[in-house]
Amino acid sequence: MRNLSIIGLILPITFIVSAVTSVVNAASLTAWGQGKVPIGNDYANIAAGYSHSLALRSDGSLVAWGNNDDGQCDVPDGTAFEAFAAGGWHSVALMSDGSLDACGYNAYGQCDVPSGTDFTAIAAGWWHSLALKSDGSVTAWGRDNHDQNDVPVGTDFTAIAAGASHNLALKTNGSLQAWGNNNHGQCDVPEGIDYKLIAAGTYHNMAIKSDGSLIAWGYNDHNQCDVPDGNDFKAIAAGYEHSIALKSDGSITAWGRNNYGQCEVPDGNDFVAVTAGQWHNLAIKTDGTVVAWGYSYFGQCNVPSDSNFESIAAGDYHGQAITSDGSLVAWGRNNCGQCDVPVGKDFIAITAGGWHSVALKENGSLMAWGNNDYGQCSVPEDTNFVAIDAGYEHSLALKEDGSLVAWGRNDYNQCNVPGGTDFSAISAGYEHSLALKLNGSIEAWGRNTYGQFDVPGGTDFVSIAAGDNHNLAIKSDCSLVAWGSNIAGQCDIPPGTDSVVAVTAGGWHSVALKSDGSLVAWGRNKDGQCDVPAGTNVLAIAAGYNHNVAIVHLIPGDFDANRQVNLFDFATFASHWMDTGCNYRNNWCDQTDFDKLGTVDIIDLAIFGKHWLQGTE
Repeated sequence: MRNLSIIGLILPITFIVSAVTSVVNAASLTAWGQGKVPIGNDYANIAAGYSHSLALRSDGSLVAWGNNDDGQCDVPDGTAFEAFAAGGWHSVALMSDGSLDACGYNAYGQCDVPSGTDFTAIAAGWWHSLALKSDGSVTAWGRDNHDQNDVPVGTDFTAIAAGASHNLALKTNGSLQAWGNNNHGQCDVPEGIDYKLIAAGTYHNMAIKSDGSLIAWGYNDHNQCDVPDGNDFKAIAAGYEHSIALKSDGSITAWGRNNYGQCEVPDGNDFVAVTAGQWHNLAIKTDGTVVAWGYSYFGQCNVPSDSNFESIAAGDYHGQAITSDGSLVAWGRNNCGQCDVPVGKDFIAITAGGWHSVALKENGSLMAWGNNDYGQCSVPEDTNFVAIDAGYEHSLALKEDGSLVAWGRNDYNQCNVPGGTDFSAISAGYEHSLALKLNGSIEAWGRNTYGQFDVPGGTDFVSIAAGDNHNLAIKSDCSLVAWGSNIAGQCDIPPGTDSVVAVTAGGWHSVALKSDGSLVAWGRNKDGQCDVPAGTNVLAIAAGYNHNVAIVHLIPGDFDANRQVNLFDFATFASHWMDTGCNYRNNWCDQTDFDKLGTVDIIDLAIFGKHWLQGTE
């Protein structure tokens, strides 16, 4: 279902180049769709909403990731952002000219920002927004069911914070004022004029006093208001039922409800900023990188920052990769242990199902882990497997004799594989399966509710991909066909999608890799899974239910990472090409036998080389 696709290129032959060296791996990962934590070290500020996050770069641009059901991550372009706030399902931004902008859920007008260029600070609640003006007054808009928009009169406010449906403000004399929903006493502010920093959670508040100590009040069912002792706190943040604080030594502490690990703070004393969402937290380190912890339902795109990946796979909410040394890494949702990868350096292929994972080892044996409710992890014990794929709750494998085997959930006969020894490729969907035969035809079995079995006729297919309830196939002329469920347009191939060399199918979306290294995506896009990254440096793709993962190069074929494609890089690839030969175990036949003679030889290498050295940039 979530298959890896590898680029292959077909062009005329004009010369031959010999191989002289070994492969130098220079591939990194990128991901898009739900939950993309940004990679980089240029972040200056952060904010966390109910299930989405925002970060400000040092150049003044804004990035967002996480739940995007209502467009709360569709932040405006540009580099003129001064501050920002993440609400329940909306985001608000303060521009460098003092004006406001907003995006996301707007049923209560919380994104209908007031005009003007005299704003200096912003805050966002669940369904309302708040802003501080340069004259020290406060304005509010959006939902007003608890009078949270009835701002106090005055021009002596210096800071603001918004909870679910209440607000907190700090005055110039160091006193506090609160208004809005007070069902948990969150508006019963403590007396005093020695406060310097404030934070509002869903139903509780926190403040740092002038001596560096903490105070909290409001909803306390999980002890989120039981602040730690000390007077060395310099920043605070409040979530739904937990609290977090940054200490003067750069370390972080957290307390309150810990049902998603939101209080299990990262080690170290190199943190400079913290923020809290509903059940997750973010922090910025001194090197400008962002870290996150807690509830990670939308964290399946929190890709590792390594740069030595050779293959990838994407499950419904988790991802996996094989590194250049043959070991496995995984990230994302781990509710069934699907990310608890086995130790070892002899893995050559991986696949990710709904809540389980399967790997193929060098000796042809299989391993599986994660959810095994239907036996989808009960792999056969043979050592003659050459390819694998995982559906939602079933698994599929191709044997070296060309026969098929399947195991796991079988209520739609998705494991009743056809007989024969003439199969060359496989792909598993949600509750159906596909196989490509040696003669170039396609066979399908399992559930057929959406026409998944309506395979196109012909014997000129070279690659297949099964999504949840739709299928894709590449023909020998590099054109693309699709069939099955089209509820989100996942079978409506965009015009101009030609020269396709790899394809992958997600839940209700499709992604194609073109011969120039660029991507095209179509279908459902509520989580940004079709907002493909720009550029022509993609080498491989994999699609999960509503996210994607890709292996990229700075420049395709740039193995020495010098931003040029040259003879050294070509020879590097050539060495690997000629060493691997042609066998099912490494799957090079399907991708590199350009002259269709059944072997990978120097002629095929030269065909690839023609394109390689003529401007693959």
